[in-house]
Amino acid sequence: MGHRLRLARYSPWLLSLVIGALGLLVWLVSLSYYGSFYRGWDAQLYYAHMRTVMIDHDLDSTNEIESLTPGKQVFVVGKTWGGLPRTADGRIVNLYTVGSSLMGVPGFVAGHIIALASGHDTDGYSRPYEFAVTLWYVLLVAVGCGVLGSAIAPWVGPRSAWFAVFAVFLGTNLIYYTGVLPMMNHGPSFLLMSALVWLALRLYRTPDRVWMWRAVAAVVFMLVLVRPTDAVMMIVLLPAALKVIKTGWRPSVSNGLPVVLAVFAAAGVQLLVWRAVYGRWVLNGYSEWGNGAGFDFTNPMLPEILTSGQGGGWLYHPLYGVGFAGLIVACCLVRGRERGVWLALAAGVVLHIGLYSYWVSWDSGDSFGNRIFINSAPLAAFGLAYLLHLMRGRVAVMSGAVVMALLILSNALLMACFVKQTLPPRASADLPSLIEAQWQMIQHPGMEAKP
Repeated sequence: MGHRLRLARYSPWLLSLVIGALGLLVWLVSLSYYGSFYRGWDAQLYYAHMRTVMIDHDLDSTNEIESLTPGKQVFVVGKTWGGLPRTADGRIVNLYTVGSSLMGVPGFVAGHIIALASGHDTDGYSRPYEFAVTLWYVLLVAVGCGVLGSAIAPWVGPRSAWFAVFAVFLGTNLIYYTGVLPMMNHGPSFLLMSALVWLALRLYRTPDRVWMWRAVAAVVFMLVLVRPTDAVMMIVLLPAALKVIKTGWRPSVSNGLPVVLAVFAAAGVQLLVWRAVYGRWVLNGYSEWGNGAGFDFTNPMLPEILTSGQGGGWLYHPLYGVGFAGLIVACCLVRGRERGVWLALAAGVVLHIGLYSYWVSWDSGDSFGNRIFINSAPLAAFGLAYLLHLMRGRVAVMSGAVVMALLILSNALLMACFVKQTLPPRASADLPSLIEAQWQMIQHPGMEAKP
């Protein structure tokens, strides 16, 4: 009985509840500070997809961008990159994918019902919509954390899993894109990647679960539709697939084929959307309407994407680097067949961050840290959990706890500096300048934001 109670203390659903409460707290502080969640270039364009379908019943976001979006002052229409070009017939191009908007539909429907019941405007932008959609995204991240904790626990124990996920949420930019700018697509991507790795590791144990393979296809479809480049992290399915091949399980082809087809189906849906709105088939919205922007495979931005002040994910959020180091340690120490699982997790991080090092906007633009690291955060959490699992003895545990607490504190201070626009310029930022910004925030927590 006592053993069950101890395990209950580290229930993944309790973890979801705690993280949901923390996300709500950040959401409330953000609302108080900014007054609205209709902020940010990408976020408003993602939302425009949802609003135009649900309210206007079409796929053209021109009116949302041109006259309806509350934060429309951020849009500079007519530029070919960093702005929104027009098609020949005058439509403003929304070059972002529709997946995250599709993920937000339950929140939008709830907001519409509340607006009808309370007498608010049913225009898709009144407070009920804003609150319901953003809180729905907070919930998605909280559920994703519970799913991730459940995926990690069988490999390192529930305690290490619980604290690793908790640290990744508080100690990286995941918390910012959960509560401060929730309309971005990183929250849905985090949930979907957590679900994919949960399914992949369950299938590694029991590859004959047909319903799980069907669930994988559904998750992969949404993962690619939300952010197509996340498809490279499907490598986490490789250990389960190889096990299926080795055991000669007969239905393997019929169950694996829908997963492959899901990738093409997601790409096809996005192609159809662009064809319906803009009248032509487009494979990459950025290259078509962003002045040829896309991947430059002749110029990888490594190690800049990891450590530079412009967009170094490990510089701003060292827990990502610690998590990756943990994956490498696991690959070295784990023996037997299970080493392949850890290799696949590490490969997922390498492929994801490596691919983005070739992207024209590898630094993720005006981002807190480098927001693209959120998408592979579920994999990094495994590495962090493995390091926690290795700690033995009071001194090691206390040392690990102190380090994590300091990294969480550092993240909170950097987030405050980012919100108040007191971080050093990204082109010249380095570790000493970031530490100095944090120290100034400690000394003057009420400093005014820069104009």
